[in-house]
Amino acid sequence: MNPETRGVDVSLSVRWRRRLRFLRTRARELRMIAKALLSTEHPILVHIIPTRRCNLACTYCNEFDDFSQPVPLEEMKRRLNLLADMGTSVITISGGEPLLHPELDEIIRHIRRRGMIAGMITNGYLLTAERIGRLNRAGLEHLQISIDNAVPDEVSMKSLKVLDQKLALLAKHAVFQVNINSVLGSGVENPEDALKIAHRAIELGLTSTVGIIHDHNGQLKPLGPREIEIFEEIMTLGKRSFSRFNVFQHNIARAQVNNWRCRSGSRYLYVCEDGLVHWCSQQRGYPGIPLEQYTPEMRQREFLTAKFCAPRCTVSCVQQVGILDNWRTPQNLKPLPVTPAPQVVQISSCVCSAAPAPGLRVDACPALPKNRLMPALAIETLGLTKDFPVGFWLALGLTKDFPVGFWLAKKRRALEGLSVQVEAGEIFGLLGPNGAGKSTAIKLLMGLIFPTAGTARILGRPISDVRMHGDIGFLPEQPYFYDYLTAAELLDYFARFHDLTSADRRERIANMLKKVGLDGAGKIQLRKYSKGMLQRVGLAQAILHDPQVVILDEPMSGLDPIGRREVRDIILDLRRGGRTILFSTHILSDAEMLCDRVGVLVGGKLRGVGSPDQLVGMKVSGMEVLFELAADPPAAASLLLAKAIRTGDRYRLEVPVAELYKTLDALRAEGAQILSVTQIKGTLEDYFLDLVGADRAQPAAVEVSSR
Repeated sequence: MNPETRGVDVSLSVRWRRRLRFLRTRARELRMIAKALLSTEHPILVHIIPTRRCNLACTYCNEFDDFSQPVPLEEMKRRLNLLADMGTSVITISGGEPLLHPELDEIIRHIRRRGMIAGMITNGYLLTAERIGRLNRAGLEHLQISIDNAVPDEVSMKSLKVLDQKLALLAKHAVFQVNINSVLGSGVENPEDALKIAHRAIELGLTSTVGIIHDHNGQLKPLGPREIEIFEEIMTLGKRSFSRFNVFQHNIARAQVNNWRCRSGSRYLYVCEDGLVHWCSQQRGYPGIPLEQYTPEMRQREFLTAKFCAPRCTVSCVQQVGILDNWRTPQNLKPLPVTPAPQVVQISSCVCSAAPAPGLRVDACPALPKNRLMPALAIETLGLTKDFPVGFWLALGLTKDFPVGFWLAKKRRALEGLSVQVEAGEIFGLLGPNGAGKSTAIKLLMGLIFPTAGTARILGRPISDVRMHGDIGFLPEQPYFYDYLTAAELLDYFARFHDLTSADRRERIANMLKKVGLDGAGKIQLRKYSKGMLQRVGLAQAILHDPQVVILDEPMSGLDPIGRREVRDIILDLRRGGRTILFSTHILSDAEMLCDRVGVLVGGKLRGVGSPDQLVGMKVSGMEVLFELAADPPAAASLLLAKAIRTGDRYRLEVPVAELYKTLDALRAEGAQILSVTQIKGTLEDYFLDLVGADRAQPAAVEVSSR
């Protein structure tokens, strides 16, 4: 708010207090920006709803009802404490109409006591000089009113005619910053009204912004030519501020999509009256997790999740928060699926819509389920990184560095920013040459070493959760067992970790030994086993307790062709039983034969993820013709034979697709017997070797046994 207010008689005391609060707030805002640039681990802005009830009923709005009870003060304080403990910088109180909450002043005081900036969005109808004075004393720092038109109409009652006296009261008494937001877009009948509202705000010494009204899904409705002119004029009024530094709205005004990284669910949170966290007001229902259960790992995941609604979003507060992080950390994750609430119909992701579609009856606005997460992802990593005192790998941006050098003062990155998702019930292969970081990644997932950066989740739980390990089966690359035990004794030892009865243990041990082809060697000491036999007993211990997720590090190592076939059959049988399998290998034929999807690690970096067919592409590069000729082929066939490869009595000829039929006719004319015609496609081996060859100039990652 401009302290030199024009058109209103403002006392010297109010001017002085207004200037002092402005300077203090601006200093706190600068600290907020510095903190946001230094760290991504805390929310910047949170919109919190103390009541859903509103005293108005604007037809375009989907954020209110006329019956909800206010959230009790103690519950609001509890939620604010949770947000403060997360490191939140700014709390904006919204609704509904927050002025309907009987304890609003105490809510604002509690926000300030916890060191957060306090703001509020209101329709302004309930403001009086006395009410403004109470907000001053409570410590409010920002207030925004959106005014939709000059005079009330059937769409909106938030008009300049009704609210002009309220604006004058704010200009006279408020010591907090006041912004008047005029609107253009969906439901605004006369766009000239926005210009009148903006000029009146500036005249009163208030700040002015303009927003584009979203549809009921928070999405873009393009502006007309005159609306764009008005939009540009309003944007030039008054002093510039961070809220005006918003190229998003300029693009939206021209119906252009925005290419940006929405950080809702992480840096911006929307906490509804039920205490659930959502992306924003227009995407209520996702993720729909209770605030007290919303972990740092969940926020990190949402930080890296691309939002489907972002390109045409008009929610400017989320965009302004996104500016601070738009330059870093690409988003390469997809939103987690959510389970629908029983007997609840959701329309366009909006759980509580003011105007249901025709033909659908909504009897009430149901509370969202307390946890909407469904474990559709068995394994997930975010930015997983490992540095060793000379490298690391796997999950949400996972990174690992290892120290190197005589004093271990340097770092060697073995895994950098690994972000990958393994869906429930699939076989996922982790491919890479020796030293690519495969084993390091698996050790990170199993908690044997710790990441330098990033997080990982298995079955929806962080890898630090020890309960999760009861649902995992693990086979290391080089298993070591007590070699004076027999195979049966070893399996009995591992089975005791899982609270199985003696009868259950005996039955499972017998079944496992038979499954891995060791039913005749169960009573032989492990010291007498070959490497391939030890690998089989290691696989048996990994699946003995019927885990939901099986992680295998080089499971085919040391096996003969028969053993490899048996292990492949076991892996496929596990998948048929609904289990999720992650295994590492550098044997490409195994991956091509088994995997639903693969991820290729080269030099500690994930270079490609997808099904083998997707990675190599389905493009046909040529055709291969297999044929036989008579013992003495005619001389006319010599041109074709010169291009063919002979194996015994058979010839193999590769030709372009366009020349296939011409070649077949020529071969038949020479009496050739065509045995087969097959397409020539790229192989996973070709794709793999191309990546490895391109990376040979880079230093290899370093594998270590522990850190």
